[in-house]
Amino acid sequence: MEYVENEHQLSFANIRYIIRFLGEAIGVFFCGIMYEKGLKYMFGLSAIFMIFQIGIAYYLIHLRRVEIRLKK
Repeated sequence: MEYVENEHQLSFANIRYIIRFLGEAIGVFFCGIMYEKGLKYMFGLSAIFMIFQIGIAYYLIHLRRVEIRLKK
């Protein structure tokens, strides 16, 4: 596992929290918009996001496995 050097840890932590809170804010915004349209739209949008996230997770796992095979 690679670690962040001490001189860059503060900026890395700040960027990480900014991205986290920005993601939560965007999620709450979309949830509010979909709640106005109806619950079926809110659940539909959340299902689309979940499928997207699962797809990206599988792709990243695939890339990691390919990288491990190439290192051997």
